[in-house]
Amino acid sequence: MSNLWETYLRKSLDHGNLLSLSLEITDFCNFNCVHCYKIRESNYMSTDLFERILDEACSLNVTSLSFNGGEPLKHKEINSFIEKALRRGLFVTVLSNGSEIKSIIDRDLLKSQALRWQISLYGSDESSCQEIIRRKGMWNRVIESLELLKETGALASVTLSLLNVSGHDPRIALELIKKMGFRWQLTEIISVRENGDVFPHGYRPSDETIAEFYKYAPIESNLVEECNLPGYACGAGVTTLAIKTNGDVLPCLTVNYFLGNIFENSVKTVLESGKLAEFREMNRIPHDCRQCDFFDFCPRCPGIALMETGRINGVVKENCRIAAIKSKNLVYSEKK
Repeated sequence: MSNLWETYLRKSLDHGNLLSLSLEITDFCNFNCVHCYKIRESNYMSTDLFERILDEACSLNVTSLSFNGGEPLKHKEINSFIEKALRRGLFVTVLSNGSEIKSIIDRDLLKSQALRWQISLYGSDESSCQEIIRRKGMWNRVIESLELLKETGALASVTLSLLNVSGHDPRIALELIKKMGFRWQLTEIISVRENGDVFPHGYRPSDETIAEFYKYAPIESNLVEECNLPGYACGAGVTTLAIKTNGDVLPCLTVNYFLGNIFENSVKTVLESGKLAEFREMNRIPHDCRQCDFFDFCPRCPGIALMETGRINGVVKENCRIAAIKSKNLVYSEKK
């Protein structure tokens, strides 16, 4: 991560102000991942809605937009959306599965130091990738896109997942990423789907898989954990808001808690609303969690808590399991 990006992220969390908007520009995805919590459709954010959001973001001194999905690169205006945001002086993050970068994204955009890519890498080879995403021939396409990001000097990091899938060894994937020179982060939590379907639970990693990975791969301490965001589980509804393809405003795309609609309520109105204040109170870390011996290792997420327990501040037992394992096996490395 560049010093510019690191400074921006640290300040956004320290001040506790709304500095980022996360946009679901499409809920369509070309992958069909076995562990995904989303119920996918084929909706796309209109250009008019995007430009309306962009204008308000600038008027509110928001400094960053993130493009999410679905797979945001499946939106036909993705290059235009990125260019417009960059021209207005905003930082842009694109969360992508990486399969379409080489074929879709303009090369000049990749060189921008105000544009950052967060790529999800599923599996550790073609076979395990195919089993996870339920699509053929995508592993090489993602690797080629990562090579292009490296070649162009693009800002990028890679997200790995711990999954109970035959033949998948996240340590192999990690070595590949490290050789390419990318920073990485890990997703350990597998939740129910938005409709309550527990099918993804079958892909949760075993205790042994989690322990072995963390023994193998010391990680840099989490930037969010080092910043001052007192009492909150995360920055959802505090430093960031999310907007769906239809204009619905949420604290985060993972947190299905309706705050308003951009066609009826401006972002400024949402920020001043009692509904957002209520959410912020619910998003405070539960007392029992703050007293837990494993608190510093907990991958807590209010969106997953809501899906798993029906409560934003609910305690997810899977988080407790992972936190206990991490406390015994995780080693922090020195920051470079």
